[in-house]
Amino acid sequence: MKPTPFLLLLFASSLCVAQNTPAVPITKEPHHRLILENQYTRVFELTVAPQESTLMHRHDNDYVAV
Repeated sequence: MKPTPFLLLLFASSLCVAQNTPAVPITKEPHHRLILENQYTRVFELTVAPQESTLMHRHDNDYVAV
């Protein structure tokens, strides 16, 4: 199946829009909730319901996801 030029243009334009969205710090992303912080560690709880998405956000420190 050969992609149509319209679909390629639509895909390319969506990439441009996504790249122009400024990333917010993880502490400002509404789905992330800080539940523990000390001098070594910050722990966030992340809850994303079906059909929802998070804002474009950044992780300024190293992280582990469980």
